[in-house]
Amino acid sequence: MDKEKNPKKKIPNRAFGLIKRLIRRVRDDDVPALGAEYAYHLLLALFPFLIFLAALSTYAPAATEEALEGLSALVPAQALKIVRATLNEIAFANRSNMISLGMIFTIWTASAGFAALARGFNKAYDVEETRGFLRVRALSLVFVPLVSLGIVLEAAAVVFGNVLLCGAPGAECRSPAANALLHALRLALPLVTMTLIFSLLYAVIPNRRQTFRQVLPGAAFASVAWALASLGFSFYVDRFADYARYYGSLGGVMILLVWLYLSSVVLLVGSEINAELIESKERKDGPRRR
Repeated sequence: MDKEKNPKKKIPNRAFGLIKRLIRRVRDDDVPALGAEYAYHLLLALFPFLIFLAALSTYAPAATEEALEGLSALVPAQALKIVRATLNEIAFANRSNMISLGMIFTIWTASAGFAALARGFNKAYDVEETRGFLRVRALSLVFVPLVSLGIVLEAAAVVFGNVLLCGAPGAECRSPAANALLHALRLALPLVTMTLIFSLLYAVIPNRRQTFRQVLPGAAFASVAWALASLGFSFYVDRFADYARYYGSLGGVMILLVWLYLSSVVLLVGSEINAELIESKERKDGPRRR
């Protein structure tokens, strides 16, 4: 059969072309630089976000602990230690005042990190931001409680599954099949949760209307790539890197910052994937025109 007429032969060529165009998009849109900028916003927003998460943890402490345990496999130990210590201090010091008017300011501050995503996503689609400042900020305000609630609900589902299969939270199941099912649940639920969260981000934050089907490829990539990048970085830090030797007591903060940078780049690349797939479908010749 003629090579040019065989659709199976064209699949590798299309994949290679997609990867080539994606690399060009990442370079042209300054994704590494945008990732550094967004990591900075994430670092500023992280601790107000933890305050809000600590407020939710007073209603579901077992779920919050399960969420931290799930993160332990992905986040470097020194970085997770900072997160855990911050949550414990906040919950201990402000347990009676967690849900208050001050929480509104906390959510507003944490939402600045989400608002910063709009610039990167809009750049991926080559669109200008025509929405007003208040509208963008109000939109981003919705995501802080949604993401927090999603994390807690995902962890609560694991806790409920543990109780259902093993009889108690954190208990080991006697049945090997139940243990295997529980481990599969702990692996699948975070990926599903992150895919849904990323899909929501990709669908709503850019100044362009998109369907769930259009944003799903980038969201699926981002969730899997984020998990793999986090596992790889955690493995590297725990076994090879010695940040404490060079940064002293700031070693944990530097590790957290690098991890946030990797997460930011992955999230931005996911938006570039969605934009390229959409534009490739709209234009038969594939590459976008600058």
